[in-house]
Amino acid sequence: VVMNLISHKCMTHLFFQLWFPVIILKDVVIPEMNANLDSTKSQQLTMSGFFVFLGCIFFMACFKGVSDRRKWWSSLPIHSFKGPPFCLNEYMPYLRFEDIMQALCLTNHPYPPYADCFHDARQIIDEFNEHYMTNYIPGWISCIDESMSVWLNKFCPRWMCVPRKPHPFGNEYHTICNGDLKIGTPIMFRVELVEGKDRPPQLGRKEFEEHGKTVGLMLRMSKNLWNTGKVVTMDSGLSVSKGILAMREKGVFGQALVKPRGRRWPVLVPGKYIDEYYQDKPIGYCKTLEQVVDGVKFFIHCQKEETFVTKIMSCHGVLTRVEDLS
Repeated sequence: VVMNLISHKCMTHLFFQLWFPVIILKDVVIPEMNANLDSTKSQQLTMSGFFVFLGCIFFMACFKGVSDRRKWWSSLPIHSFKGPPFCLNEYMPYLRFEDIMQALCLTNHPYPPYADCFHDARQIIDEFNEHYMTNYIPGWISCIDESMSVWLNKFCPRWMCVPRKPHPFGNEYHTICNGDLKIGTPIMFRVELVEGKDRPPQLGRKEFEEHGKTVGLMLRMSKNLWNTGKVVTMDSGLSVSKGILAMREKGVFGQALVKPRGRRWPVLVPGKYIDEYYQDKPIGYCKTLEQVVDGVKFFIHCQKEETFVTKIMSCHGVLTRVEDLS
């Protein structure tokens, strides 16, 4: 049992080093933090010491109701109904934890001559995306969506509240995850911070934004999948026909749920006429509207529901029969 427990802990640590770009910790984060630490009061930080620090952060994040971080290092006995469920004294002293927290630095890039509230996070986000671009191969289907990084301090740059999210407060990211559960747990392999009006104009437009902001986002987020013929599924916020066609040019098959925006439907989606056509159709009735745009087939897959018609736009067809190719 002890050997199995040790093996599980080692595997967890190895998986973290595999999925996280550890090279930035070694080359950037730890050297910068050591430069910030007071050498007369604190010893230099090592990689193993930083992993212990991260472990304390992860443990604290798993439990609610402990508003004062110092309670995790309390000398009082563990109480069943208040305070933390265990203490972290045996792993790291509280003063050492606070020293590391105050010295935390995620970049070695010099500050630009203009205001950029996201400067400290840009390098590690870029390293994360590059790490997965180089080392990870997603499954046959992936999903682009928005995710929240929980942050309760409303003075955080680009802090927002998205009520529909399970954790509505914090920073919003565009993310893409592997959706093929047959190859394991869904893994997020590209992220992009939603900067909005807080993005410095000196940085210029983002890559592919000459095609439009939404189309540019769809192309950037699917970059890991170009020329693979794999499928990317999206919600109605990305139901832009121009973006679906642009992804097709890059060798990716996009599909997106279609909903009207106010009184208008997306381009190439005759939603009003589709609804009229399905009025007298039974529930479950399916049909695909096929169009050809600049020599590329563009489909609207439709299915009658009880009170509405589900519509999905894509550049790929549907499986209509099982063929025995043997």
